[in-house]
Amino acid sequence: MATPPRPRLVIGDAIALARLAWIRETQRRLTAMGYAEFRRSDTAILRRLRVGPAAFVELADVVHVSRQAIRKFIEGLDTRGYVSIVRDEGDARRSMVSLTSSGEKYADAVIDVARALHSEVARVVDSADMATAVGVLATVTDKWAAGVS
Repeated sequence: MATPPRPRLVIGDAIALARLAWIRETQRRLTAMGYAEFRRSDTAILRRLRVGPAAFVELADVVHVSRQAIRKFIEGLDTRGYVSIVRDEGDARRSMVSLTSSGEKYADAVIDVARALHSEVARVVDSADMATAVGVLATVTDKWAAGVS
């Protein structure tokens, strides 16, 4: 029996389904590497922390969430032993987040998996189509990350 054709998706459905597939595959690969506790918010935060320590507010801006939400994300990374949180020496009201040695290894694994997935997609998608897709996704992110409707 022939496989029925896939229904045409609107962009929101396509984005959501692609994101779910990406997260599931990331989770599967990281679990195989010994990191079963991966959270979807980890990638962007870890990528930023690979550059160096950052304040909570800066990390909130990276992942486009509130200060309350980033605190929960960072506390989760702290509980898992991947980050340390210390008061900023220059401003006691501000805390700085940095990777621990375990966090550096975890960040490397997460970023390596993301690069591998990207490469696999890039091998089967024309580079111009890939650039267009990334541009569309960046536009969607920019439009609603700042609350613009």
